[in-house]
Amino acid sequence: MNLIYDLIINIIDYLIIFKYFKSFSEKRTMKKKYCTILFCGCIILISVVNQFHNPNVNLILCILMIYLYSCSFSYSISYHIILPVLYIGFGIVAELIGFFVLNFLGQAIPYFIRYYGSSFICEIIRFLIVYAICKIRKIKFPKLSFDISKYLVIIPLTSVCICCIAMNIIQNSKNNPVIIMCLMIIVMTISSNVLMFKMFVKVTETLSDNNEKEMLLQEAQAKEQYYNEVEKS
Repeated sequence: MNLIYDLIINIIDYLIIFKYFKSFSEKRTMKKKYCTILFCGCIILISVVNQFHNPNVNLILCILMIYLYSCSFSYSISYHIILPVLYIGFGIVAELIGFFVLNFLGQAIPYFIRYYGSSFICEIIRFLIVYAICKIRKIKFPKLSFDISKYLVIIPLTSVCICCIAMNIIQNSKNNPVIIMCLMIIVMTISSNVLMFKMFVKVTETLSDNNEKEMLLQEAQAKEQYYNEVEKS
């Protein structure tokens, strides 16, 4: 029964991941049947590994599977790294809320119900975040140079490591001030990454508009110069 419930949770999770990646690009790098095989393979593998109840192995495998599944979508290399990291950040926030829900319910409800109930709440939170992203608009990404890409990759990866360390401290600590401080670190880290990503999109849009205006201005100047030469002739 645990395997069946894990399969259901992971199917919901990967449907959300699919919607998230598709909101940025609808192009795929492989045929539809291979995409379906990859989708089902990720779900089955993660569901089987979940039966061992090893949080560290589950986390590492989930990250690897998300990156692997992102390869089925057509992005540049830098975005194959950035987008999964952002989703993992959303997942950390959702898992944190689920963890507190699990502890809040206490011993009054059986662990089985508390565990899968909190997992379902996590999926709802992930869906709401992804739905909000998809609702805003579809983002068209510009091509990035290596110098810009490396910073856009290092910053989110560092943030994920910080959040993982903070979550580990929360799970192993019974000191309320320490828990509150770690919560603030996680919220501020995720918020700063979201704001950074939003600022990056705005800057690229502004630069794109400026380049387009510059090209139109140069075209107008070239036409004016051409007509002046024709008039002189």
